[in-house]
Amino acid sequence: MRTEGHSGMGLNFQSSEDLCVTEGMGPIMDRTKEHLTPMDRPMITSRKLLLNAIKELQKGRANP
Repeated sequence: MRTEGHSGMGLNFQSSEDLCVTEGMGPIMDRTKEHLTPMDRPMITSRKLLLNAIKELQKGRANP
């Protein structure tokens, strides 16, 4: 762990992690075909908040 991080991505974890996530995402998934359960409620809520924030910014209204 002194020469390698616990993730195996090296010592500069933040930049390695960001590169791994953004470059390895693959194609955009069609979320309309998901089969969500009650356990997915936090994900549903976060998606709604994100989409609402995007709409507000497009209208020129930024919420603090």
